[in-house]
Amino acid sequence: MTRNSQKSNKSPGPLSNRDQEITVNPARVELIQKIVRHELSIHSGPLPAPEVLEHYERILPGAAERILAMAEAQSSHRMGLEKQTVKTRNANSRVGMWMAYTLSAGTIAAGIALTMMGRDVAGLTTLITAIASLVGMFIYNQHTGAKERDAKRAAMEREMEQAKDQQKKLPNNEP
Repeated sequence: MTRNSQKSNKSPGPLSNRDQEITVNPARVELIQKIVRHELSIHSGPLPAPEVLEHYERILPGAAERILAMAEAQSSHRMGLEKQTVKTRNANSRVGMWMAYTLSAGTIAAGIALTMMGRDVAGLTTLITAIASLVGMFIYNQHTGAKERDAKRAAMEREMEQAKDQQKKLPNNEP
């Protein structure tokens, strides 16, 4: 495809110092058109994109400040709820540990008392059951904690890979 530039009495344009004929590669034009058609802008976060926030401010003066105040209030509320949730879980965990301690100590004391009263089989069975339960709970918690750590590590690795993939897709990105 060729195009001839025409001289006029107007000020010299961008083609004034170039050749009179420009050749355009049709494959390159198609590629550029595809890139333009597939351009997408994504914004994620508690606030609108800066351009949108600026648009709100132009339409309704003071709107940007109100939106920021609303986001700050929501953030404070969410942090308060999370703080309360953590406190409640910690308190429940402490109560559960004390209950388990009391039950275990009582069971072990009962096993010792049964053994001292001459009921060796019942006493040893009670002691072994109490100790086995404590060991089993310890092993279960270790296994569950390892699973949770592995799941968190895998999730973080996936997020890092997704971020790297998105960065590679950005134009003019040099490694």
